[in-house]
Amino acid sequence: MSHRWSFSSAFVLTVVAVGAAGHGCSAGSKPSGDGTGAFPGVGGFIPTNGGAPGNGGMTTGNGGVSTGTGGLIGNPIPSNSGGKKPDDCGKLVQPAETIFVDASYTDTIVTDAPLALFVMIDRSSSMVGGFGTGDPTSWPNAQAALTTFVQDPGSVGLDIGLGAFPPMSNQQGDCTGGTDCGTPIVPIAALPQNATPMTNGLNNASPATSFAPLMTPTECGLNGMINRCIEHSRAASEQCVAILVTDGQPTQCNQDAQVLVDIVAKGKAANVLTFALSLPGSNIDFLNQIAVAGGTNAAIPVGSGATGQQQFLAALKSIRGTVSRKETKVIVNTVSTPLPCQFTIPPPKDDKKDFDPDKTDVEFQPPAPAPPRSFKFVPNEAACAGTTESWYYDNPQDPKQVLLCPTACDYVKANTGSSINIVFLCEKRITG
Repeated sequence: MSHRWSFSSAFVLTVVAVGAAGHGCSAGSKPSGDGTGAFPGVGGFIPTNGGAPGNGGMTTGNGGVSTGTGGLIGNPIPSNSGGKKPDDCGKLVQPAETIFVDASYTDTIVTDAPLALFVMIDRSSSMVGGFGTGDPTSWPNAQAALTTFVQDPGSVGLDIGLGAFPPMSNQQGDCTGGTDCGTPIVPIAALPQNATPMTNGLNNASPATSFAPLMTPTECGLNGMINRCIEHSRAASEQCVAILVTDGQPTQCNQDAQVLVDIVAKGKAANVLTFALSLPGSNIDFLNQIAVAGGTNAAIPVGSGATGQQQFLAALKSIRGTVSRKETKVIVNTVSTPLPCQFTIPPPKDDKKDFDPDKTDVEFQPPAPAPPRSFKFVPNEAACAGTTESWYYDNPQDPKQVLLCPTACDYVKANTGSSINIVFLCEKRITG
């Protein structure tokens, strides 16, 4: 939009002053004489561009008063002299696409991190015979709970493996190295594919009542599971969690509680977490020490009978949930307002300025550092065909809006971060 400038009209006014004839006194009260006025007066008020009035006055001659002539002579200057520069006419700015928050809420997302579980299960005779303070349902409960767990859809994606102490090969095993206890009955692999091997492995490791191993070489079991987890973590680049399942106290190998706790602490230093499931007959105080050294705070008690089976499964699910990665995120719904394709022409800023349709330009500003460029004016929407960066008025005779041609509209909407300026020029736009 541009504006026409108003000009003030100049005018010339001439004023003539005539002196009196005949005898009389001059302006200086001199005596009258016989002659006529000798010097015509030259006077006038001659304004120039800010200049001072011209010299003039009334003189007297002998016996008369001269006549003086004067006038008003001016050189008027148009009122818009020194007016605004072309780029001072102003512009209507449509800022770049705006984004505002519609709503927000907090959500906790639980994701299974890359994770392996290695279960080290006690297969001593008390697990099926219930000797001493043990319970004959300990092994059946453990087997049933583990079978359900590996078949649970919530376990899909977990890696899991199985080891046992005493090992399948002998009654004691490698106490200080745990090589045979650490040799998996079921190698660590992903569920659900590893569910059947886990079920079969538990069947094969089941202690028979009449020929059950009598030993509880806890040192072999701890060394085996910690070493196996450390090796797996290094090879597979995922955290390994060791789960000790036992119903008794150490009877073979080193039985010093501190030595056994130190084995688990070594694993914790290598990022191996250790959980302890305390079945009937075990020493809960000792297993609490194992859990603390393994970074899991306390052992998980498991009872006998049907309740014990449910507790065992709940313990496995709890472990799965504890080692899952939890992320709390603030979810923000944003609504974006793209650039419009039509713009209302604003009224002039004052009553001395009028909108001139021939002095309007549409300027498109792409994201920095690209320079702005002008869109081409076309007379109407029909003339948009075949153009890519053009605009037109809603009503050429009485325009109220500037509209972008369809292709130009699609273009500016696709360029996030761009803006539109409607420029009001003081010089005639070349429509080209």
